[in-house]
Amino acid sequence: MDISVLKRLVPGLQDAIPWYGKLGEGVTEEKIQALINAGYGYVLVGGVQSTPITGAGAYVSTTPDMDIKVPDDKAFIPISILVQLETIGTVSPLECFATVGLGGTFATGGTAITPKNMDTSKSDSSGLLCQSPASSAVLPTVNLTDIWRDGVPNVSVKTDSGTVSVKDHPFQFKYSAKEEGAYHILKGQGGTLFARLNIWGAHQAATLFIIVKGVCVPVAWAKE
Repeated sequence: MDISVLKRLVPGLQDAIPWYGKLGEGVTEEKIQALINAGYGYVLVGGVQSTPITGAGAYVSTTPDMDIKVPDDKAFIPISILVQLETIGTVSPLECFATVGLGGTFATGGTAITPKNMDTSKSDSSGLLCQSPASSAVLPTVNLTDIWRDGVPNVSVKTDSGTVSVKDHPFQFKYSAKEEGAYHILKGQGGTLFARLNIWGAHQAATLFIIVKGVCVPVAWAKE
């Protein structure tokens, strides 16, 4: 039976947790898949089919290529991040990275992205806000840290192709919480200290796709 139905029938179950238990007691691959099966998995995509987003260029803190804001009543756990470059320029370096933190200013410019449920029979009830590309953002002010970094240090070196292109360098960069062996839990502290995930595929003249997958659950499920 759906947990929402149980809550209506039995008022004492308002804070009930499904069989997979609180995430604060340990995040496992089994729990993550169970949450996806129950309709709590989401994918956020910057770019559409064969049309990539236009990157902001070399790294600038106010123009992430994707900015995700987590509502205070939810916890968001990134499962994977994919940054795929379609075109690049000739200026080094090419930097792909993701940061998390609390507060700052969620992007007020760019393109709004609607999270899509990983169960195609369900709609978006995540409450997540997303801009990709994004502009007019301000970095988080509390607990700001990098959680993933990749890239190419020198993209201007010519190869036997004679010109620089994505064919001469890695063009897909991936983050996997499973491979890292740890799941970051993004939850706010209330008020202006909301949780955010920011992603850059920073490079001159870049066009790119970004795909983020994660689970978004009631914040009570992620408490100890």
